[in-house]
Amino acid sequence: MIESDDQLMAVLRAEFISIIDVVTMKLLDKLSGDSGLLEQIVYSPYNPSEYSRQGRTGGLLGEWDKTNAIANGNIISSEITEYPDRLNHDPEDFIHGSNYSKLGDDIREVLSEIVFEGKSGPFWGEGFWRSPRDAWTPFIALLDDGTVDKMLENEFRIRGIKYIKGSFFLYMKG
Repeated sequence: MIESDDQLMAVLRAEFISIIDVVTMKLLDKLSGDSGLLEQIVYSPYNPSEYSRQGRTGGLLGEWDKTNAIANGNIISSEITEYPDRLNHDPEDFIHGSNYSKLGDDIREVLSEIVFEGKSGPFWGEGFWRSPRDAWTPFIALLDDGTVDKMLENEFRIRGIKYIKGSFFLYMKG
């Protein structure tokens, strides 16, 4: 039984944190899940036998993660970000780096930019790897096309909380 405004706010804050965690996890899945945007745009349209895929343990799919939702006053936030240090790095085998690269032997910090913007150099010749494979723009579009609102509304409804559309902000690093 809730006996004060403070207790009510604590209960609601816990529910809202849980809602943001669930929605952020669903968004992460839309980006890097088995049929997510990275799979659809970066990998599936092309022949992966052209290169050795690193998958979820050491590759582009596995470098993305979410932070746990936290409350700071009336703001609850969570982030989806990349962790380049999760990418395998072996410049001798041209895995996320090359001893011949003008960028240095480690490109993990800029790999997403290279892939999404098609900034791969001519070392391997011409091919799909030189074309933009932008999974980020359609991911950001989920904020504008109503997808996130529907996710939020569904999570509120599951918990029996009336949902009134508000603001959802995306913070992008870099």
